[in-house]
Amino acid sequence: MAVQIIRAQVRELEKPLDQLLLKPAGRGVARTKAGQAGFARAEVFLLMGQGIPGEVHEADSDKVARLMVGLCDGISKLTVHAL
Repeated sequence: MAVQIIRAQVRELEKPLDQLLLKPAGRGVARTKAGQAGFARAEVFLLMGQGIPGEVHEADSDKVARLMVGLCDGISKLTVHAL
């Protein structure tokens, strides 16, 4: 993507927020405090989104969870089974 396109998208995001997200820094740009806060939140959303395909696949499968419990000899297995 061209830098101009990305900058235009950032400006569109800045408008409703009424905050600058990037500021000039040398030959490039740096995040403002508002930009840092927004970036941190966006990272959380992106990480959550990465888990969606696996969760959807898992929900669609008919896997049955199996719970295995170990008991010490001092506890009656019949008592535990009744629980």
